Amino acid sequence: MRLLIDQCLSSRLPEALGHYGHDAVHTRELGMRTATDLEILDFACADRRIIISADSDFGELLAFSGRQQPSYVRIEKTDGRSLESIVALLVHNLPPLTVELEYGCIVIIDDHRIRVRALPVER
Repeated sequence: MRLLIDQCLSSRLPEALGHYGHDAVHTRELGMRTATDLEILDFACADRRIIISADSDFGELLAFSGRQQPSYVRIEKTDGRSLESIVALLVHNLPPLTVELEYGCIVIIDDHRIRVRALPVER
């Protein structure tokens, strides 16, 4: 999967996910350290990447914009979580969602459940 790791997550995450076959880049690598959430959304859409973040703003922007892309995965409760546990959470939970992520969705993952909402969000 082509992933864009947001600023709020470790810059070591792309390399760790790369060991599992993911094409992952961090916003810092792209010189997007000060980019707005909208700029990140636009980049992810143009580069066909799934945004991985702990920030809830992306879900709100996608829901209110009516956009179908890019897909967005929010990892909840990242404080105190190790890099290895975040990698394991993503590696275990993303592959079964390949089709949904390809068509456009918002995914919220925590230790106990996964919530998936198709894009565009119906109001």
